Amino acid sequence: MPLWDKKVNFVKPTTITSRELSSSNKKIKQLMKTKERAIEEKICPLEFAVNAISGKWKVPIVWRINEGEKRPSEILRGITKVDRRVLNQQLKELEQAGILQKESFNELPPRVEYSLTPLGDKLVEVLWKLNAWGETLLETSIKKDK
Repeated sequence: MPLWDKKVNFVKPTTITSRELSSSNKKIKQLMKTKERAIEEKICPLEFAVNAISGKWKVPIVWRINEGEKRPSEILRGITKVDRRVLNQQLKELEQAGILQKESFNELPPRVEYSLTPLGDKLVEVLWKLNAWGETLLETSIKKDK
């Protein structure tokens, strides 16, 4: 279904008087939950997907892990311009999004390895298609410049 055909349920606005406001926090909490649900329903799947991988280093990180690099130090060597703090933050966000899985080993020195989840494997398939589209776009751009 195209994004523009997606039906969204909107919540009818509710007016609360100052008397109701002061006497009933319960109503306010219920209203806030209703508004949160309405906001969640407005999220477009494409927007949600792009937000999950937005970040300067997330796609290169996923690509490196797909290529076999598992440890943060390996990824850091493969992407030379990324700061370790930024790398750790983006690894954490990818893990929270369900794209990566983190495995910690109880040894000295501590060792951590990341791997793709099934959701991450699906993302790699999409990235391959996006790469092919990028090649087409690049060829078109080169032809225009000639």
